[in-house]
Amino acid sequence: MIDVAPPRWLKTKVSFRWGCEDVGPDEEVRVVGNCGELGNWDPAIGIRLQRNESMTTCWSSPNVSLLTGEQVEYKYAICNLTPGASVRWEWLWGNRKLIPTGLRQIIEDDDGKLREVFLKQEDEANLQSQSSFNDSLSAPGDKKHSRTSTDMSSFHGDMMPKIQSFDMRLKREKENQVTSADDVLVVFRSLPVKVERAESGWTVDAEETKHCFKVVSLLWTSLQDTEQKKLQHPVRG
Repeated sequence: MIDVAPPRWLKTKVSFRWGCEDVGPDEEVRVVGNCGELGNWDPAIGIRLQRNESMTTCWSSPNVSLLTGEQVEYKYAICNLTPGASVRWEWLWGNRKLIPTGLRQIIEDDDGKLREVFLKQEDEANLQSQSSFNDSLSAPGDKKHSRTSTDMSSFHGDMMPKIQSFDMRLKREKENQVTSADDVLVVFRSLPVKVERAESGWTVDAEETKHCFKVVSLLWTSLQDTEQKKLQHPVRG
């Protein structure tokens, strides 16, 4: 089995989150790194982060497409909005490092604070939606409708939180929808895996494989083998 690197066209959408209290009103935060997508260590062209309105000490970036499986070094810089002003780098010995994996990756350098904010907002929205829905089912003065509303309220009271939670997750993931500009690579859900040819077909060994891209390499090689056999042994009509 040949060990191969990820294809150069395969990219991961990475977003950065950072927590910092020492950012003034005339300053902004940027993430800068050792690749072109992160400005090649030039803060002037780094990725600008936005301050969260609910958690003002937390900052987040838009998605950045980075090569999958290729290590990136990066750091956060506090930049003054005044042109030509000095830059303050985060107080950290050395550089931060990451290896982009999957379709999307969130780098939580804020200790998960923004995630807690989003989950709290989601729970509050679920409770508000459930309350509004239950209120709309009530009809004073109509006993028959009141009994029906009670039954429906009991049913929807159990289901609405789950429905609303699912709906909010869909909205939050909308920006990650695959478009015609994206490349799609189908791999196994459980990684890493090892695929071997057997008499009965292909078998998967999840214990021995240490590199997920071996699967893609093997499947691609098998297609080559199939085409080669067709050329060597053409089907006669």
